[in-house]
Amino acid sequence: MLKNYIKTAYRNLARNKVHSSLNVAGLALGIACFSLIFLHLENEFSHDSFHENESYRFLLNEQSGDGTSSTNGIVSIKVLDEIAENVSGIEDHMLLRDYDHGPLVVDYEEVSFKSRKMVFAEQDFFEYFSFDLLQGDKSTALSDPKGLIITESTAKRIFNEADPMGEFVKFSGPFEFTLQVKGVMRDPKNSFLDFEFLMPFELQDDRGPVIMRRVWGYSMYGYYKLAEGTSPETISANIKDYYNKLYAENPETLESLKREEYSFQPISDIYFGSNHVTFDEGYRKGNKRNTLVLGAIGLFILLIACMNYINATTAKSISRSKEIGVRKTFGAFRSQLILQFLGEAMITTLIAALFSILITDLSMPFFEQLMDKTMRYSLTENPIYFKALLAIIFGVSIISGLYPALVQSSFSASDSLKNGRSDSMLRGNGLRRLLVGVQLLITLILISSVILIVRQTKFVNEMDLGYQKDNIIIVPNNSDEVAKQISTYRNELLKSPYILEATVGMDVLGFGSTNSSKFLSVEGKPKDKG
Repeated sequence: MLKNYIKTAYRNLARNKVHSSLNVAGLALGIACFSLIFLHLENEFSHDSFHENESYRFLLNEQSGDGTSSTNGIVSIKVLDEIAENVSGIEDHMLLRDYDHGPLVVDYEEVSFKSRKMVFAEQDFFEYFSFDLLQGDKSTALSDPKGLIITESTAKRIFNEADPMGEFVKFSGPFEFTLQVKGVMRDPKNSFLDFEFLMPFELQDDRGPVIMRRVWGYSMYGYYKLAEGTSPETISANIKDYYNKLYAENPETLESLKREEYSFQPISDIYFGSNHVTFDEGYRKGNKRNTLVLGAIGLFILLIACMNYINATTAKSISRSKEIGVRKTFGAFRSQLILQFLGEAMITTLIAALFSILITDLSMPFFEQLMDKTMRYSLTENPIYFKALLAIIFGVSIISGLYPALVQSSFSASDSLKNGRSDSMLRGNGLRRLLVGVQLLITLILISSVILIVRQTKFVNEMDLGYQKDNIIIVPNNSDEVAKQISTYRNELLKSPYILEATVGMDVLGFGSTNSSKFLSVEGKPKDKG
């Protein structure tokens, strides 16, 4: 019986090649569009979900006198250490900082390029972040102040196919140091952390100072592990109590403490939950609302494809009325007819799904470029895609095939054989009109949204930013010698007839927020106590 259903379904599809081709093409495009968006959503919502150990980053919210508030992702090393040592419920903490100065020149033999994608971390970094280390030992790779961990793509960029382990890479610019490769890790594609080089926290500049504690001593990220059974809210309250007791005899400080709030953010929430946090522009951040809107668009596209199939199939029902009449005359039950028509929908959807795989695979690089994202898996390596595709095949088959099956199987045998029309067919026209109306409504909404987005994007790109951004060249300065003679350097530039003006700045407009911290010496105190 099943074999007969499949054979009949195949013959009907083959007999109506144009109709079948349109159905397959519509479903294939709909499934491919939905698949691309689904893969993007899966990639976005899986950020930092792979870390084995639960940990939190420390956030400080400060309220100013005018009532405005800001949430900072950085505080001083002293504060982070002080909290870990004196507040109950904290099991461990780790210091981490991304690099936000001028780019460093990376040199190895004939290879030379500039990079800012660097993260400095304490040696227990891999106890907080479960990144895959392809070469090297997680427990010791960052313990050497002269050690270095590079990502897989960076290793290929510098060393091509050669083994990078044990090789020395030189960095020069605002800082100068030479590090030995101690590990190679998989690229952090699915994390808020974005870096090419992972460096030891105790790294020392070749010219003297320990970089982290001297340069970023007052602007550090802190990550904490909490004792079992302890909530972040409890720790935040304990910090408040600690500072209130510590400064109990200092009314002025107590008053300022009232404007401070402390919180601990799970690292799995940083990607979507950090758009309000300042001084962490080096982190990847996502927009949850926009991502969900994109998901809704993908679902609408799939629904439109299903509606097209329903409309086309129910419209075709009129030409199949005599076939249905003959089958019923020879004793076919309605359930058998429903199975046959559902089988046709299943075969159509299966063929469409196979074509959608090809379309999705070919479109993936362009989609990644459009979204400015890199998927953590290729299409064939994604463990969820084919499971989701199987669910889509069954779901689309039921959604798009059930109603036509019910309508077609409800034809009266006598009416079908007499004049090829029945009341069921006429009733089906009402639903088709409704579906066409819904399709037009959704299409109008999508087109209007696209027009709005295009016009808004054009406005943003063409709006007056308050400064002239055209015909400006920005030259990063990586030389201390130039910095010492910056006025002379500027005057020499102005001698060129092609240069109208020249100026010097610490950061570039539009780059993001800026931050710098230095130790100051207080008169009467040792320099290391400033």
